[in-house]
Amino acid sequence: MNSKGMTLGKTLAGHHHIDPDAGDTHVFWAVVINPGLAIAQIIGGVLSGSLALRADALPNFPTPYL
Repeated sequence: MNSKGMTLGKTLAGHHHIDPDAGDTHVFWAVVINPGLAIAQIIGGVLSGSLALRADALPNFPTPYL
């Protein structure tokens, strides 16, 4: 064991920290929540006059390719 209590030289093959079947659910909720947070940032930025909040929210929306 090293100083952090980890065993050296072992691989983690086959070791999972989360349920592999739950991945789709996590992605779904991330896609649902992300636009709401971006909209909240834009509203907060407009109300407070913060250009930084508005600029932080913009990359969450797709840019149309012309």
